Amino acid sequence: MHCSFDFGCLATEFWQWAVSEAGWKFIWQSLKDLAAILGVVLTFLKWWESREAYIFGRLSDVLGDQSAQTHDAVRYVVQRVRRPGPADPPRTPVFAEQALRRLFSRHHWKPVYSFAAPFTSADRKLRRIHRKLDKRQRAATGYQTFVNEQRFAAHLLQGAIALGRSERTKNDNQLSRLNEAAANSLQRALSVAGKQNDLEAIELKGILLRKLGQIDFASDAGAPRAFEELRNAAEIQVAALDDSMPDKRLELIFVIARAVRYLAEMHHANNANGTARDLLDQIAPALDTKERLSPQQLLDRARFFEVDSCIRVTLYRAVDGEITSQRISAATRDYKSLRDDCDPNSWDWPTRIWRACARVFHEDGAKELLKQATAGLDRMAQIKQGHGCPICKLASKAVSTEQG
Repeated sequence: MHCSFDFGCLATEFWQWAVSEAGWKFIWQSLKDLAAILGVVLTFLKWWESREAYIFGRLSDVLGDQSAQTHDAVRYVVQRVRRPGPADPPRTPVFAEQALRRLFSRHHWKPVYSFAAPFTSADRKLRRIHRKLDKRQRAATGYQTFVNEQRFAAHLLQGAIALGRSERTKNDNQLSRLNEAAANSLQRALSVAGKQNDLEAIELKGILLRKLGQIDFASDAGAPRAFEELRNAAEIQVAALDDSMPDKRLELIFVIARAVRYLAEMHHANNANGTARDLLDQIAPALDTKERLSPQQLLDRARFFEVDSCIRVTLYRAVDGEITSQRISAATRDYKSLRDDCDPNSWDWPTRIWRACARVFHEDGAKELLKQATAGLDRMAQIKQGHGCPICKLASKAVSTEQG
């Protein structure tokens, strides 16, 4: 049958050939060849992934042997210099500096082709060795810093993932296990050298402690203490910056704003609204910036003004105060800006196509931000009506339970 470019006819002919004995044998043999090729490829990929760990494992063993040999060699040389009749010479470490290897393998300390004393010649070699070792030490320190960064990142991500899972589970046993895993991972992250004051780790630690109910302001191990440490660490970094890094300064200002908001929310839950208001007033002017904010920063500022609005409404029993109205307007404005920026219905067609293509490779979080903005506007409507925020409702429920 001659089908030319008739795709239906071509499909029929292919199917007839595929179900025939010759076609079935060809397809079966092709599948076996493909499986063999796939096995070889997977084996190579497995070797490629594990080669680095194997190399560093071998390097660790070799360096351990070299360190032991260096220790034995230097003891032997010191014995030759300080007292006669040392033991048998040890093995010379192969990977030590050349000048140092020459000193280790030296059989006598009398100069043959040099007018300098043996100790003067050795001292010159040792000074040259120090210059070379300084360069290697800088490289080793840089690599150790890189390893610490990776270890810190692994522990921090483990803690963040466990904390995120705990927020979505309703099983009490699983919730307790996830919270414990998050606490252990964050503690390990903060124990990594040079990471004791990392802002992300301290913030996650405070969020976890708050979730566990450790909100005693008098305690040194509770969430308030963690958020105070977060604020102090961020303020120290801000003070160390110059005017050439405005983006970093803005980022740290929002870290301080989040720390203050967390503290104000806990004061608000304890009905200490005056203290919460004073805390928020300290950082509110810094958030009045003309810089272009990212969607996450816009959400942080909206939440900051939302909490400030509810605290003032609760404190003054009114929504028409001058500063209270400003805070309500600022929170509503930021939530609306975030909603319009993340709502696909407000985009033009080129933007829709561009964002759809971008989401194929990387999720931009627009759906979650839109959900947060919509929920924020609903909460602001409740605050305007004097019904309070979720923190107020939880505090009222707790008071009612205690009275009951």
